[in-house]
Amino acid sequence: MTGSFQLDSNDSLATRALACSNLQQPFLNGTEILTFSAQPYSQYVASPLFEPFIAQLGGVTTANVSYCNVTMTYTHPNQNDAINLQIWLPDNWNGRFQGTGGSGWRGGIFDLALVPAIVGGYAAASTDAGHSIVDSGTSTWALSSPGNVDFVPLKNFGSIALNELAVFGKAVTAQFYEKEASYS
Repeated sequence: MTGSFQLDSNDSLATRALACSNLQQPFLNGTEILTFSAQPYSQYVASPLFEPFIAQLGGVTTANVSYCNVTMTYTHPNQNDAINLQIWLPDNWNGRFQGTGGSGWRGGIFDLALVPAIVGGYAAASTDAGHSIVDSGTSTWALSSPGNVDFVPLKNFGSIALNELAVFGKAVTAQFYEKEASYS
């Protein structure tokens, strides 16, 4: 198929699992990786809760999707922050990388945003931008005390974590597929 990457049909699940588990954590100056794991999923079936969002893909099935789930938590030394990031790498890759996100004052929402992307063949990533997705307002994370802005989480949410999502996501994607994404 032109314009797509697919693991060779002769690759066993064990071979793909090994490629996934052998991924090395990426490096980005100014960050420190706290946790890093890469776990293969075979024949993943999306929750029925995701079907309305996946239906927008035009009849693409969510059954038996195989992918590598890279999950990491990192910090910016001396900033007292922790940012969670997930990168999903489908077996049937279309050669593109997609950053996904939340809405309003929320960071990434992981499964809900990543399932439609990998079903469409995208290597995809999502970040919580340093705060929990259940935080619906800024008072729980953006203020150090009433009326006082906490600039570290605000900067993480506003720009830093999104840039790092792209840098980390593209680096892991290139490492897994052994070539850079042609579009992101």
